[in-house]
Amino acid sequence: MSATDVAEVKLRYAAATDPVSDDDSFRLHLPTDAVRGGSLVATFTRPGVARDALLTIADVLASDLRFKARDRADYLAYLIAQGKRVSNEVWEAQKSYLDEKYGGVTGAAETPESPLDPIVTIDERGLAIEVFSADESAYARLLFKSGAAYQPASRSDGTTHITIDEALLRGIGRMRSYRATTLELSPGAAAGGAGDGVSERDIAVPLRWLRAFGQVQAATTLPAREFEIAPIDLYNVLLTLRMRKAKTSPRALRYELVPGEKPRLVLEPWDLVVEGTGPVYQGATPIVVRTWGRNRLTTLARLLPHTKSVKVRLVGAGLPAYYVLDLGDSELTLALSGWTDSGWAGIATFDLLVAGEIDELLAL
Repeated sequence: MSATDVAEVKLRYAAATDPVSDDDSFRLHLPTDAVRGGSLVATFTRPGVARDALLTIADVLASDLRFKARDRADYLAYLIAQGKRVSNEVWEAQKSYLDEKYGGVTGAAETPESPLDPIVTIDERGLAIEVFSADESAYARLLFKSGAAYQPASRSDGTTHITIDEALLRGIGRMRSYRATTLELSPGAAAGGAGDGVSERDIAVPLRWLRAFGQVQAATTLPAREFEIAPIDLYNVLLTLRMRKAKTSPRALRYELVPGEKPRLVLEPWDLVVEGTGPVYQGATPIVVRTWGRNRLTTLARLLPHTKSVKVRLVGAGLPAYYVLDLGDSELTLALSGWTDSGWAGIATFDLLVAGEIDELLAL
């Protein structure tokens, strides 16, 4: 398997419909892939929490914190127009690079690479939604527990996809805790909705994206330090990162763990200490673990007011970290690779933990 290998995937979605609402009820249809099975009609117990959890999943999906070089084409054109010392060769080289990278040199029949849409699994345990961030360095899994987070009216078990666009996000944002909320996940048009048109989309999914799922699972089998922090501790970390910008290295979030004491969170390079307020660390020996790519934690801010506890699982310094938010009737797991520029698919450390040949697993 090479880094350029792709898998052709066909997705079909029914046309989205507007939510149906009045003062006492709200019903939203989430179109699923018509090629694959799985459907659910459920009334949610806490619509406000469900709304924020779904929006958090959308935030993770859209997250891309990789460094982006500035497009200087307009500036170079301005300098040339002003007669400044910028040669036409520089301008042509810049223009040629942008055309090759973003525009139109690929053939019309070639399908651009794209990750899979969010994966939805429906079974007797609940409704699970899995996504990777745009930079492929963060994985999130949201689980709504059946019978607690929602009461199912009808259910067909299966694994499928949903597409999250601006129209759907606006509909999710209209969910309110004061009115009964029903979500319908089905491949057809919404019950009572107008129109049944189906849009078809062919995408070329990079095999590195599929490989990342195996890496997330493999990392969970490694020995790790597990402990619990209070939601307010994570909030204080995010608040500090919002108010300060590190201009020098290192930019790590350091965990200092001492048996019988509450965890300490240290923000570098300022060495600002956030004293833990949760349970004491139960490990056998003291340890210091530095984690990188801490800005990816900002996607959790929306859910912290609903969170009962945060379980942290650290594989090691510069290695993946897991954050599990307990929402009572639901749960969100955020798995971060060692650092932002190192996506899950690029981690070679865990390949030997996956049973069988990598290429054979990806072909399944």
